[in-house]
Amino acid sequence: MKRTLMTALTLIATVGAANANDLKATECAIFASASMALAEEGRTVQGLLAGCPLELQVASADIRPMVSPRRFRTPLAAELHKSLMQRGVPTDMADKIAMSPAFSKWYDLHKAQR
Repeated sequence: MKRTLMTALTLIATVGAANANDLKATECAIFASASMALAEEGRTVQGLLAGCPLELQVASADIRPMVSPRRFRTPLAAELHKSLMQRGVPTDMADKIAMSPAFSKWYDLHKAQR
């Protein structure tokens, strides 16, 4: 019984760490993709990749709006959208990212953490 409990707690801790790593990787991939998209438009944002490890600063995510995007009308979605703008992502791009597959994944990972 004691061993089973320890195994279960270890599994929970491992899954939690994996989810946190996935969350950070997804977040950094979104920021890196936004940075690249802005550069293509001749715009730049200083500090967009702050806090992202170097290996994640070159990651990419699909930030293009989906044909049939999920519509998020929750405080969490608003918080994630706001965090994009606080990092310096222009509103027009943050709105597009909020309709992307990457945002959907980011939202789901955040929701799982709560």
